[in-house]
Amino acid sequence: MGIFETLVLPILLSVAANKISNFFAPNIQKKIRKAYEAALNKWSVNKDVIRSRSYLLSSDFGKVANDLKLIPQDLNREDQQLLEYFKTELASDADLLTLLNSIQQEEVLRVTQLDHITLNSTHENTTIAIKELQEIKKRIIPKEKSKYLPFNYFIKNKKQPHYYILRCVKLYTETPNEMEQTTIGNTIVEVIEQTDSLRMVLLGGAGLGKTTELQQVAWEISKRKKFPIFLSLNNYTSRETNIEKYINPRWNEIPPQQLVILMDGFDEIEPGSTMQAVRDIQSFAEQNPSIKIIVSSRTNFYNKTSGEEEGSTLRDFSPYLLESLTQEDYKKYITENFTFDYDCFYKEVTQNRLLPLLENPFFLIALAEIYAEEGKLDKNKSLIIGQLIEKRLNNDIAHYKDAVKDIADNKDHIFKTLKEIATCMVVAGLRSITGKELLFLARNQNNVNLIKRATLFIKSNQRGYWQFEHSYFQEYLAAQYFADLSIDEIKKMMTGSGSGHVMPTWQNTLTLLLSLLKSTDSLFSDLIDWLVNTDPVALLGIEPERLSEDLREQIFRDIFNYYKGKLIWLDNTRINYEDYASFGSIPACIDFIVDEVLNSANELIVRMNAVYVMQRMDFSNYVNARKVLEQLISIVEDQDVSPNFISNVIDIITETNLHILQRDIDHLFDILKHRGNEYIRTSLYRFLLQKKQAERHIDYFLEGILILKNKKLNSDRSRINLLGESQNITTALLQCRSGEAICKVIEWLIGNRELLHEYHIKEWFSSIIDNAIVAYPTHKDIYQYMFRLISSIYISEHKILDKILSFFQATSTTEELIDILLNNYADDHNYIWIYILSRILSPDNYQIIIEAYIAKKLTDDDLKGLCRNIYNNKQRLNLRKEIRKQTGLKIIFPRNLDWNKHNQEKIQAGFDILFDVERFKKECEEFVSRYSPLTQNKYNGIRRKRIMKGKGEDVANRSVMSLIENILYHDDKIKLTPQLVRSYIHDWNLISEIYEILKNDSEKK
Repeated sequence: MGIFETLVLPILLSVAANKISNFFAPNIQKKIRKAYEAALNKWSVNKDVIRSRSYLLSSDFGKVANDLKLIPQDLNREDQQLLEYFKTELASDADLLTLLNSIQQEEVLRVTQLDHITLNSTHENTTIAIKELQEIKKRIIPKEKSKYLPFNYFIKNKKQPHYYILRCVKLYTETPNEMEQTTIGNTIVEVIEQTDSLRMVLLGGAGLGKTTELQQVAWEISKRKKFPIFLSLNNYTSRETNIEKYINPRWNEIPPQQLVILMDGFDEIEPGSTMQAVRDIQSFAEQNPSIKIIVSSRTNFYNKTSGEEEGSTLRDFSPYLLESLTQEDYKKYITENFTFDYDCFYKEVTQNRLLPLLENPFFLIALAEIYAEEGKLDKNKSLIIGQLIEKRLNNDIAHYKDAVKDIADNKDHIFKTLKEIATCMVVAGLRSITGKELLFLARNQNNVNLIKRATLFIKSNQRGYWQFEHSYFQEYLAAQYFADLSIDEIKKMMTGSGSGHVMPTWQNTLTLLLSLLKSTDSLFSDLIDWLVNTDPVALLGIEPERLSEDLREQIFRDIFNYYKGKLIWLDNTRINYEDYASFGSIPACIDFIVDEVLNSANELIVRMNAVYVMQRMDFSNYVNARKVLEQLISIVEDQDVSPNFISNVIDIITETNLHILQRDIDHLFDILKHRGNEYIRTSLYRFLLQKKQAERHIDYFLEGILILKNKKLNSDRSRINLLGESQNITTALLQCRSGEAICKVIEWLIGNRELLHEYHIKEWFSSIIDNAIVAYPTHKDIYQYMFRLISSIYISEHKILDKILSFFQATSTTEELIDILLNNYADDHNYIWIYILSRILSPDNYQIIIEAYIAKKLTDDDLKGLCRNIYNNKQRLNLRKEIRKQTGLKIIFPRNLDWNKHNQEKIQAGFDILFDVERFKKECEEFVSRYSPLTQNKYNGIRRKRIMKGKGEDVANRSVMSLIENILYHDDKIKLTPQLVRSYIHDWNLISEIYEILKNDSEKK
């Protein structure tokens, strides 16, 4: 076992595992960095690659160790080679070698054995290094008294959520349009990883799965080496005003950057303590800026914008909306967890008008369970909850039938007691209560014992507290209780005074109460009359079909006109566009909202409110759908309409069923394809994707990449790029499968190959190659495009080359590729083509290569380069033997050049010339004169050939090249001549370059 494996490798592995690169003692850190950078310079001549890898080292050495993995058999060939260079450089350091030799190797097989190191030398540097290693050990190995904490240590519920569907969130902004256009759906885990100082309020309706989401987030981030702490705020009281008192005291042992605190149930804090909770949470956040904090709340309890009542919003916390489930989500959930036919289930849900309920995880699970057991579904939401409660009580009776017979005998009594407890909790605004409070509400211990055996009422995550299994059960049982009260008692309870709006804490209970009552009940009529006159918004949660269409239209108009008169956004704490649009999906309401959109005399905010509602309406059975479509297209055609408004009109056409035809799609695209505005392009991308037209117009998406890169300017566009633009472009390219569209994409890549390293292009590049493989049998032209693409790639771009080569290997066209390469051999492509041959060569192809050499298509240097680039040592040796056997050519590789020394010499030469102004000017003029007039494209071609050769040879002094690059890239239209380049040379240029070299070269400092 070598010195690297015995000492250095264990140290690095421990460092990587424990993320403590910042604890390296200075001498050790400097030696390792120097060795790594020397290895990089031997490994690659690509400055960008070296720079990115070096930056990784300086920012976090643990990431470098993890990047290399340090396990040779798990690495790709390139990283294996880098690892070998790294080992050599580490062992070649004189001081480090002295240190290593002074240690008895049999005693240092693990870092934890540094206690037992015996020195054979008193060398001063050795002693210093030993102390540094021992200091590292102290920081790596935990103290004996302090136990290692697993990443899930603070998760109280050690079982992950049984039912979970991956969810996305969107950042909420004060202007609804901004939210729609500038955000993309990410998971909470993605937001956590992408945001340094996260302060999030997670918003969603009742039963939307906020608690389950945070529980799952806790498990997911614990797998990513972070410590989640899950807190239930339903037990918070203003008597305990330090939020830290609710957190496990060992949280102080964790680095703050690794902590994520998840506070669940902001809306469940008792009403009198809410303002104190806001102050406590904000104070904790300010005192711990590095800790990421997420607070969940029901939407209607939290003021999402700063313009509402003071103190009701957490300062500096960004509100995120938990997105509803999609059809793909609930189809996947049902097919994976149930055996019944999904299509039959979906049909019944649709016929019973229960489809909106499926967007809520609670009701999705409930409806699926009921349908699995009974084979049918009720239309009434409250009756569905009632069925679930009945089912749970019956299950409890069956479970305890032989042990506790009192449950079966007292079923009605248990139900009555639970209704009273639920009502008291709703009145008090509580989600959980203590055991003492439970005893008080249940009246005696016998009732408590019965209730505890009902799965409806369970232990809270907070020790000593009890709560209903789901808030819907608590609110349903309270609604049952209120069904026996008078209208005056209900009004007083729900408004706090008997007049005014319904308090937010009562909204769900009121909705369930209305759902429970029959339309013929006098209480139902009294409630409707009261709410229509005082608080029509409170009626939006009711099943709309229970009201007459005339009454629905009146309520719909009254609500819109109220906000129209105030000139404020419709979407706020008490109302959202989805509920409002669903309530108004009848012809009369649609007519009304369409007129508001088309009325140019309306203020913009009024028209935008109408647009957002219209985007969410159902036009399936609307007889005037085609007429509305034509009216919307006329708005798009009007050049005087603002791009923002046009964008939202496009979204209406995209999201709603307006009976659009292919000719309408083509017409709309022709109208808008020349517009560069970011809002219009984002919406048009989405429109083409939704209408399955992306491949047909793939050129439009490719053009969008250049616009995002500011390579294709448009006066119609502002200086911002929307996140939705790049996301939609990426989606279109990931879905690109037809041969014709793939050829267009490859042609674009050939013309814009410098963008191949861009993040968003990397996302879809591999998919294009994979889809090209699938399309090739029916679209043979793809082969020629792939050959042109591979011919345009630099030799240093190993991963891109290998991915392109996978096409030829998968389509069994490697022999054809070899034949084309040999028959079209050109000096300006020889290095890249030799490299390509080395990657696809197999023993079956040896004879082709040898015959090409005999026919003088390949030179001695070509064969040497071919052998040098073959990674497989056995294959390389066999080819050399075969070449010597048939041609007599003996291929001998020279000893490896000291690339580190070679690179330092070039840096030194570039540094020295800066102190000789006349020589600097002369070399600048000589270089430019060889290619005069020198343009940016011509220079790129020169540089490309140099990189393709892979030898790292500079065509001129580095400082000379640096100046010329700055001139050419500052003005891509310039034509540089010797006289012109001299005019750019000033003392300050040289001083600036000297500064840059000194800044980046520690030895010259």
